[in-house]
Order: sequence, then C-alpha cells, then structure tokens
Amino acid sequence: MLRAAIFDLDGTLVDTMGLHYEAYRRTFAEHGLALDRPSFDRSVGGKAGDAIVGFLDGRPAPVEVAALHARKLELLDQILAGTPLVELEAAKLLALLRGRVPLAIATSGSSRGVAQVLDRLGWTSWFDAVVTADDVERGKPDPEPFLCAAARLGVDPVECLAFEDTDAGVAAATAAGMTTYDVRRP
Repeated sequence: MLRAAIFDLDGTLVDTMGLHYEAYRRTFAEHGLALDRPSFDRSVGGKAGDAIVGFLDGRPAPVEVAALHARKLELLDQILAGTPLVELEAAKLLALLRGRVPLAIATSGSSRGVAQVLDRLGWTSWFDAVVTADDVERGKPDPEPFLCAAARLGVDPVECLAFEDTDAGVAAATAAGMTTYDVRRP
C-alpha cells in the first residue's frame, strides 16, 4: 500500500541537471580541466565528493575535492539566480499527491541549492521532509537518503513510492525496499 511518495529533485522534478553540469564544467575549466557531458552523466547522482572523483576519471585533482565542490556551489548559485526553472513531467504528480500522502525529497543536492529551488518554485511547504546530501553520511547509490526520508515521514520504506532519474538514485531507492519509478522510462 502506498503511504508516501519520495522524489529526487534535480532531473526528476526540475530540469536543473544541465545547470549543475555547467557549474561543474566552469569549475573544472577554471583549473585547466575539461568536463564533457557524457562524463558528467556517468558519474552524477551520488554525493558531490564521489561524483567529482568520477568526473576526474583518474586525473589528479588540482585542489581539494571540497574546494572544487565549494566553487561549484558558488557558480550554481549565480546560474540559478539568472535562469528560469523548468518543471518536469513528474512535477505534475505533486498536485495530485499533495494532501493525500506525505511527500519528501531525497536528493544528492546541497541544502543551500535545494532550498533555493524549492523557494523559487513555491514548493517549500509542499514537502513533509527534505533530505539532502548534507543530511547523510553515504549518498546514492547507498539507500541512506531514502531510508532517512522514510524515517522522517514515519513511514515504512516498503510503503513508499520513489521517483528517480539516475542509475545511482534508482539503485538507492530499490535498495531501500521502495517501489521505484525511473522517470527516464516512458
């Protein structure tokens, strides 16, 4: 029985993956490194530190990974501020489910960026729980973000429907025991 719905944010509800890519691409370029979209897409979905190591693909980091992430967050703030946000098809479910079942976000995004997106879309009060990368030790594909969201909702994970758009996210929600819908599939 469905008792709650848990959504990833970037790429699932809002078309922001390209914005994250651009912020990382600029960050890498500032350090003389290239980052192409296929490399980004292969490694994105988990915590930033793990994703950045994947983006480096064996290349040495010119600065600490945390510094690369901090710079990416600065650039993302600038990009988000000047870019209209586009809701994706899965966002239509929010109006259907809101008030019927508890809703949560389980995202690999930072709390700062997530708050900015939710605020701009007027969705801040729509979610009963928001779990970001800042709230967990292990990111996707580990189930911790989804398990944390279910716990905050007070719902057994097997009674949750999760919506995701990355391989890491689908693996995380499935490992949490949730029914998982991959929004990339028709």
